[in-house]
Amino acid sequence: MENQRKQMYVNLIGQVVAFLINFGINFFLTPYIIEQVGREAYGFVSLGNNFVTYASVVSVALNSMSGRFIALRIHQDDYESANKYYASVIFSNMVLAVILSVPFVLIVIFLDQLIVIESGMLFNVQILWSLLFINFVLSLITSSVGVQLFTANRIDIKAKKGVEANLLRGLLMLLLFAICGPHLWFIGIGAIVCSVYGIATNFYYARKLVPQIRFCMKNVSWTTTKELLSSGVWNSIRSLGSIALTELDLLISNLFISPTAMGTLSIAKTVPSNISSFMGTICVAFMPQLTIEYAKCDKKEFVTSIKRCIRIHSFFVCVIYGTLFALLEPFFVVWLPEDTTDIHKIYILAILSVCSCLVTAVTEVLFSVCTVINKVRYTSILVVLTGLLSLFCTYFALKYTSLELYAVAGISSFLCIIRSVMLLVPYVGKAIGEKWHCFYIDLFRSVIMLLLSIAVGFMIKQFILREISWLYLILSGMICVFVLGLLNGIFVLDRNDRKFLFNKFKRKGTGEQK
Repeated sequence: MENQRKQMYVNLIGQVVAFLINFGINFFLTPYIIEQVGREAYGFVSLGNNFVTYASVVSVALNSMSGRFIALRIHQDDYESANKYYASVIFSNMVLAVILSVPFVLIVIFLDQLIVIESGMLFNVQILWSLLFINFVLSLITSSVGVQLFTANRIDIKAKKGVEANLLRGLLMLLLFAICGPHLWFIGIGAIVCSVYGIATNFYYARKLVPQIRFCMKNVSWTTTKELLSSGVWNSIRSLGSIALTELDLLISNLFISPTAMGTLSIAKTVPSNISSFMGTICVAFMPQLTIEYAKCDKKEFVTSIKRCIRIHSFFVCVIYGTLFALLEPFFVVWLPEDTTDIHKIYILAILSVCSCLVTAVTEVLFSVCTVINKVRYTSILVVLTGLLSLFCTYFALKYTSLELYAVAGISSFLCIIRSVMLLVPYVGKAIGEKWHCFYIDLFRSVIMLLLSIAVGFMIKQFILREISWLYLILSGMICVFVLGLLNGIFVLDRNDRKFLFNKFKRKGTGEQK
């Protein structure tokens, strides 16, 4: 048990280090790409990735629950059933990949009839989207191969592989732009190379970590596939709601405002999207441990683990978003190309797009809990209804007000806060057999500490950031992280959390291996 908990912290630290390195890569690469291809063209990169997200909805039903079912069977020493789940998912993904290839081809052919795009950019965007779709198909076919990292509770390896793949992508992009000039579709080539590297390493670790799990056609079972679909279909429905909430904003901006507005919003969401993704990966680091605790049917320990995860997640939310709110505007000033205007507008759009972070420290963990206990129907319906309401409110605001991008960026965040506070938190408390208000104290503490962290961040900015330059920005950021880390380490984490984290960082620093 002690080793399993320690591994959770190893996973967590691995995710943090991976995020810092990957953010550093994108930190240098993104403004370079914007400068090379232009703001409007960069918007089509993000929009293409959004279309990939739309397509992934059909695969979520299978893949979102596969790790949970396979891990439970392995921890129960039922390798025969685990192999059935594994083989069924891989085969089903192959079938899905063939089916999805048809709409992908049609989208690329009729792209100029689906979105607003200048004729001079059409061919480049078509090649880019073709490569992005090919990359998705490759990733879909092999997605379940990496489930062994989840079942073995080695998310830290996944983080390491992500860093290596991003380094490879960054170097390849710089090389292609330097030798061949600024072609938009080079971004698609970089994505494919990154995925191929991930696929190859997944196969290696699959054989090394859990050799008992192998793909074999005789293990493919329609009954097993149907079980996965019956549980995972609600995750697909939830993904539809999430798309309506956060992934349609660029398409709406393109169709209802302009391609230039889409590019502006895409730039504004670049840093916040990376931060939000990082917050999601922190929850991924918790999932194996929560699954293990749930498999042992120890309710008390399960609840204790949930609250521990919430505290740790709150710590990172407060430190990162406290720094982000205070320093994001001067960061945009020094980070973006010289010809980029409307910095304050971009900053406001960025903050609006992530203001749901007020409750995310708790809700991200609770959504993960619903997956672990296989009770995702209610939460999926909540997300869908919120997404539909967001679309209606956004359309109304675009038609009858002059808010434009502010409405696109802010309405969904506001509705997420309302949904989480009023409906999600009490539901999960009851779903695990506790009182409905079980997690409200965690939510209240998290919100108070985040607001305090934002206030402290602005105070540090006021005293330290004497001029808008990289030197003062880096100095302010380091001081913010240190002060907020100390503050939240004292008031958010408990003694055991601090002890575990301190020991792990100490071992990393001395080179001691587990």
